[in-house]
Amino acid sequence: MNEAASQNSLYDDADGDSPDWIELYNGSDETVSLANWSLTDDVDEPSKWSFPAMAISPKSYLLVWASDKDRQFSGQYRTFVTTEHDVTYLTPKSAVASDWPELNFDTAGWSTGKSGLGYGDNDDTTIVEAGVRSIFARFTFNLDNTTAIEQLFLDIDYDDAFVAYLNGKEIARNNIGGLLPSYNTPATASHEAVIYSGGSPERFDVSAFIDELIIGDNVLAIQVHNHGESSSDMSMRPYLTGHINNGELPFTSGVTPPALLKLTDNELHSNFKLSSTDPETLYLIDDTGELVHSLLVGRHSLNGSVGINDEGESVYFKEATPEQENSSTSFLGAVINEPIYSHQGGLVDDLSLIISGAETGQEIRYTTDHSVPTETSPLYSGPINIDADTVIRAAIFAPNAIPSPTSTRVFLPNKDHVLPIISLVTEDKNLWDHHNGMYVSGPNANSILPFFNSNFWQDWEKPMHFSMYGRDNNLLVEIDLGAKIFGGWSRANEQRSFSLFARGRYGEKEIEGTFFDDLPYDKFQSLVLRNSG
Repeated sequence: MNEAASQNSLYDDADGDSPDWIELYNGSDETVSLANWSLTDDVDEPSKWSFPAMAISPKSYLLVWASDKDRQFSGQYRTFVTTEHDVTYLTPKSAVASDWPELNFDTAGWSTGKSGLGYGDNDDTTIVEAGVRSIFARFTFNLDNTTAIEQLFLDIDYDDAFVAYLNGKEIARNNIGGLLPSYNTPATASHEAVIYSGGSPERFDVSAFIDELIIGDNVLAIQVHNHGESSSDMSMRPYLTGHINNGELPFTSGVTPPALLKLTDNELHSNFKLSSTDPETLYLIDDTGELVHSLLVGRHSLNGSVGINDEGESVYFKEATPEQENSSTSFLGAVINEPIYSHQGGLVDDLSLIISGAETGQEIRYTTDHSVPTETSPLYSGPINIDADTVIRAAIFAPNAIPSPTSTRVFLPNKDHVLPIISLVTEDKNLWDHHNGMYVSGPNANSILPFFNSNFWQDWEKPMHFSMYGRDNNLLVEIDLGAKIFGGWSRANEQRSFSLFARGRYGEKEIEGTFFDDLPYDKFQSLVLRNSG
């Protein structure tokens, strides 16, 4: 066993879940058969979960999801629309018929080419005229079976906005508003294609629309839009992939997914999970019942892991690397306790703030400049006097250990507010840096309203701490999340809107709170703070 993670929120299985996982690595020059080998988290039950008849190649990795789903070779992926696909397309100069995404639409007069349409990135298979406002494209594919398709994914690389339809039904979109947007509707934000620079396309789970598929010909229709005629590039590169249940009827449609989609057939799922709170030992047992290897999985940081370093020692990694070489930077442990504040912040009188929570051998370091604390930040040694608006960000450090998550509080002394207070805290560079700050114009801004190509038109997401205090100054919500600039031309106003996203990689997948008095909901995946533009 080479690595294991018990607090995974970044990597998904075929079901779209993000379970624990265990990684095996065959470092030898020989293929190793795993038939009748087993994994267990209980030394008294050595054959708790057995591998199927399979082998692991030399210098190769094998991932087992510790999901408690107990699966072996549950299916396969087949891609129906790829970069090798024929496409019928139009770069319209006037309105397009509203039924253009429908299966039986007549495309007489449209152009034909290969998938990968656009200009300016030097990786487009079919080049279109520079400066076009939009491209309307149709990809026809054939299915010999639909009942075997359990999941459906649209992976798309695009610049700047798109709407996708399956047999006439809208299934996904980004950066554009309106039903069946007109050919000249501009993107609401810039969005750079990433495949040409080595990135992966954006994935949309469109499994809710599997029922739109039919046996025979189907059509994936996509309209991609520029944010302006002066744009230097434009791209549309879609992939449509299904996860197939091998227990269903024979399925021969589609092709093996390209490597850049990172979709692996035949997932392995153990019949147990890993504990995210208590240390436990994993055991790898061979076909003779002998112990091959054991790994103690202690509590580690979110999206970190426990594994083996180059010296063969068990260590902690701040960033997990499933099915890849382990990180060269490792630690002997992880700090799991977090800072505790003597006051939760918000509206306060002048106060002397105490931060506790450090154990023997640990120390608290903090900042007041919005930055994330590091091992060189000021050392907390006693109460902090709060007599002006102050942001405190603190973390607990220990020698050769991954520090605790950063804890953030906002203090507003001697203020008098009757409305709830919302606070957003992030490092200055995320908002104000000339090149990378998402709130400012930046180096490429157009001088004409609404200042396209500005930083605030980019589809950038930055980490941010969100907190909300009620009318009685009680702390209602505090969460680390991601934030983007939100809106259309209102981005050109000096005050800009924010969209806020709870994601597992920040710690929580939902924002919990009662934000709207007239709605019963108290859990949200995203919120918008609007500038009423």
